Amino acid sequence: MEVDILTVQKLASLAKLEFSPAEQEDMKEELTKILTFINQLDELDTHTVSPLIHLTHSYDLLREDEIKQTINQADALKNAPHKDTFYFHTPKVIE
Repeated sequence: MEVDILTVQKLASLAKLEFSPAEQEDMKEELTKILTFINQLDELDTHTVSPLIHLTHSYDLLREDEIKQTINQADALKNAPHKDTFYFHTPKVIE
């Protein structure tokens, strides 16, 4: 598949990128190489290959959740610029 400059410009616009004309030519060549490689992958017979769920055989070992008090309310409010006894004061953002 051949990529043209118009396609590169459209992709750049969608990605909010700006390329000089020389960079557009480079991108055109790179995208053509990528699509050629993908087309080669499409030619492979993968019907006998089982799908991978995990890329490796290692699994995450998760620890049990422990409930513990790390900071109390008074310490959390100690350095707040605007507060009252129990809460942080923040500017109103919804009318």
